[in-house]
Amino acid sequence: MKVLHIGFTDYGGAGKGMLYLHRALKEAGVDSHILVAEKFSPSDDITCAERNLNLYSYSKNKYFRFFQKTVRKRGWGLHLIDKYRRSIEKIPASETCFFTFPITNYDISGHPLVKEADIIHLHWIANFVDFPSFFRNINKSIVWTLRDLNPGMGGFHYKGDVSKHGDYYASIEKDFLEIKRNGLSACHDLTLVAMTDEMMSFCANNDLLRTFPVKRIDGLINFSQYDSLPQSLAKKALGLDESVFSVLFVAVNLGDPNKGLKTVFEALGLLPFAALLICVGRNNYFDSIPDRVVFLNTVDSERLMSVIYSAADVFVSPSTQESFGKTTIEALSCGTPIISSETGIAPEVITPDNGILLDEISAEAVAQAIIKVHGIEYDRESIRKQTLDRFAPGKIVKQYIDLYEELIS
Repeated sequence: MKVLHIGFTDYGGAGKGMLYLHRALKEAGVDSHILVAEKFSPSDDITCAERNLNLYSYSKNKYFRFFQKTVRKRGWGLHLIDKYRRSIEKIPASETCFFTFPITNYDISGHPLVKEADIIHLHWIANFVDFPSFFRNINKSIVWTLRDLNPGMGGFHYKGDVSKHGDYYASIEKDFLEIKRNGLSACHDLTLVAMTDEMMSFCANNDLLRTFPVKRIDGLINFSQYDSLPQSLAKKALGLDESVFSVLFVAVNLGDPNKGLKTVFEALGLLPFAALLICVGRNNYFDSIPDRVVFLNTVDSERLMSVIYSAADVFVSPSTQESFGKTTIEALSCGTPIISSETGIAPEVITPDNGILLDEISAEAVAQAIIKVHGIEYDRESIRKQTLDRFAPGKIVKQYIDLYEELIS
């Protein structure tokens, strides 16, 4: 059985989730490969695709390319992608948000890896998979693990962005929804995978997705790289004061408003005791690092993240939306208690024995939760054990293999 995973990149939360599954499948004896638009891993079984769809791209003829670029400077777009990009450029900067395209310069439907595969497994495909060309031309079983809400939207990825900026993107969003609807309607065999009950509900109520079968399979975490270290040892390794309560926040981009760093930072100012905020991620939030904040930048090593999770007294995630919540499970696998909003996997796993589920996302609510956690002595070894039992990689991989075999047969 040959499985091809397709995702925009092998980096970031969604990319690493795809990479973990790919590696676990290979260990289980499955012939697995990955096709991406942006490659970061040196692995030979990850292939970077080339832009090849001339319908949307500039001509390969250098004279016509010069003509195209000249007229573009005058404000005339000559292809669809250019047309929509120019429309987005007209939106005021204060009203822009993360917004991606279902039409791209990639036609990967004829790629050798696609032709050889028995199963096509999609992951985070925005700005990569071209809906009109791909779904019409793939005549084999497709599995799609939904790693955010974008598959059921036009160009948006967050519900909050729709409510905040929807009026400015309304026309483009309408067009993109129609492009996706037409693309998916031509799909021969598509099965969706939801990693949380929340995503199952989204699929059941979404106009684009509700007609497709959905399987509920937990997200896969590479637990072999995550260990629970004695907290005092972990704090010492990071040069932290063992007597100071430490709050951990992790995001790819610290300034992403959907992740809630502003809420956590404001909550620290409401505490009746001294606390230290440990931040992991790209710093596009702080102009200068405050005294009560330890900034560790982007951390790509799971081993180092184990030390960081183990050092924290609590991991806080007041996110407005999560397709799964990989960092939540990583923290729990290191025995660290959690404070989280009611999104992603959090409502399914957080109990009084391992943390607190927030009733609302506010600095006051986070501060009260931190105060409560400060007064509880959690059984970190028990937290770790329950997490490893629930999210055992072998069990999750078997569910995917069973699904593949069912579709092939």
